[in-house]
Amino acid sequence: MRKILFLFLGFAFLTSCGSDDSATILTYQEAIVGKWLLVDYNDAENSDISKILIEEPCAAKTFVEFKSDLVFVESSFGGKDCSEVEISTVNYEIVDNVMTTISKGDGATIGSDSVIKYYIKELTASKLVIQGFYYDDGVEGRIPELKEKDFYTLTYKRIQ
Repeated sequence: MRKILFLFLGFAFLTSCGSDDSATILTYQEAIVGKWLLVDYNDAENSDISKILIEEPCAAKTFVEFKSDLVFVESSFGGKDCSEVEISTVNYEIVDNVMTTISKGDGATIGSDSVIKYYIKELTASKLVIQGFYYDDGVEGRIPELKEKDFYTLTYKRIQ
């Protein structure tokens, strides 16, 4: 009788520990969709965005939007009162934690594409941290060997 009781209790325990179907885990592709405001930037020459804002105060208004149709829109502001806006639109893709933006025909070599790779370092409901580097499609899609000085880091907060 004890064996049956333990068997029943064990079965009841296993079935009560099922997965929570209400919890949804988003992929990077799904989680990144939305508008993001640039809040920090650093590279080999700039340790944080404050140095950049001295020379380019309008950078504080820069935001990006990742759309579900794999279009990346960047809105940069300029002019004396930061009212001039420059909008650039490129396609993007995400594989694992690597996001690639491709601007057709905009590479350093005539006829090549401008390709920027970003490592997604952090992506939450409110924060996005990406580490990027530039290269042209002329390197046949492979990631070149890079030194720490070749990278830059962008930090965004979600605004929509």
